[in-house]
Amino acid sequence: MVGGLLTLAACVQYISPPTEASVAQRFAEAERLYADARDLYFKVYVTEANGTGRSAQGVPLAALQGSYEALRERALERLAALDPGDFGDEDRRAYDAMQAALARDSTVAGESRAPSCAGADAGAATFRALADRIYACYGREQSRVVVPGETVDRLTVLSRLGTDTSSARRRALFLSLRPVWESVNGTNAPDSPWRRLVALSAARWRAVGSPVDAAAASLGIAG
Repeated sequence: MVGGLLTLAACVQYISPPTEASVAQRFAEAERLYADARDLYFKVYVTEANGTGRSAQGVPLAALQGSYEALRERALERLAALDPGDFGDEDRRAYDAMQAALARDSTVAGESRAPSCAGADAGAATFRALADRIYACYGREQSRVVVPGETVDRLTVLSRLGTDTSSARRRALFLSLRPVWESVNGTNAPDSPWRRLVALSAARWRAVGSPVDAAAASLGIAG
């Protein structure tokens, strides 16, 4: 029921502007549709990342996706009805950006996600092998973080978290870092890569001594 109402609302919420509407009015209407479609896109992204199948408000993921697709199609229709030749440079850039984003994000459910590196270290039985594997996985994941519509690096995501004014986009950005966390500590299970590395490190230190003790001894500091 909720899903049907959402989809219906997405389809009927926007009444086509009258044919005598000015170019500016029709462009503003397309911008409103685009903004609402993008807002819903980020809600879908966050719901997918949560893995619960429902949004924080209890709306099923499938219903959100259906509503997004309906809004997206309506926004594309409005943009297609406009003549880019009627725009100035700034509006033309905005028009092109909206067209590109809506065309790119055509299927939210099928959007590619960067695979997690967690668990790929099953054969790393020694401290050095496991440490090297964690560094390699972390390096790979932090350099290609998949955010809505593009792939960036970890530092770019962290920078945007401090400047983006949309709470939905900030949440999507934060959750996009999950593969980076998992590359080091998996799901925080007892046998996660990081926990096993700590255990191997402790065993090694017990056997040969810790580098802290070695450094202290080199400075003449008694243990």
